[in-house]
Amino acid sequence: MKIKCDYCGAYINDTDERCSNCGAVNSHLQRNANEAPKTIEELKLLEPFGDSNKEPLFVYKNLKIDSIRALTEGKHLKLTLRDINYRINAIGFNLGYLVDEYRIGDKIDLVGTIEINSFNGIESIQLNIKDIMKSF
Repeated sequence: MKIKCDYCGAYINDTDERCSNCGAVNSHLQRNANEAPKTIEELKLLEPFGDSNKEPLFVYKNLKIDSIRALTEGKHLKLTLRDINYRINAIGFNLGYLVDEYRIGDKIDLVGTIEINSFNGIESIQLNIKDIMKSF
């Protein structure tokens, strides 16, 4: 099935990960943060991930930044994000340089993977940011 790219208007296959015209991630593959626990369990069925079996990327749109900070001497970006009903943590490895480009209350779109973060014996769902931009 063909769908229209949200960013440039080109028509792409609904199963394409990115638009061949502008490179935008296919928002048809977008997931709601509330679906994350179920999605993580489903993703385990697709493992192992590697060169010939890429880990799926997900698009999240219009998330509000509740907190933002740099970690590890400014190397990484740590965010707490919120949609209408759900709050989730996100980490952007090697994205710490972006900390001054975003503010609490900004609305963002991001592309990332969903993972379980284990820290101090506590497990939580987090997004691993691959790309980020302000929402329009």
